[in-house]
Amino acid sequence: MPGQRKRKRSRERELRRAEAVLAGGHWERVFHAPTAAECREYAARLAEERPELADPALLRFDMFCGRLEHPTTYALSVFVPDAAGPPGTPAG
Repeated sequence: MPGQRKRKRSRERELRRAEAVLAGGHWERVFHAPTAAECREYAARLAEERPELADPALLRFDMFCGRLEHPTTYALSVFVPDAAGPPGTPAG
């Protein structure tokens, strides 16, 4: 069936994101642009510069629909795990 593999990978990616959030962490916006192409280019450069971000589950693309009042914009967010220190010490 056409598109089935793409949908399956998308569902798997969403599941990994949800598991990562449950493990502790937050999404941090790193880039904001008026076009999706700019966001994709930035994500590619970011993955080259920081190999730990090569996993697509650690990147999130958001589209903010402006409707009539504002133009549509795109954002790229990176998952940042919570910093956990040694047991018994306060975090952060």
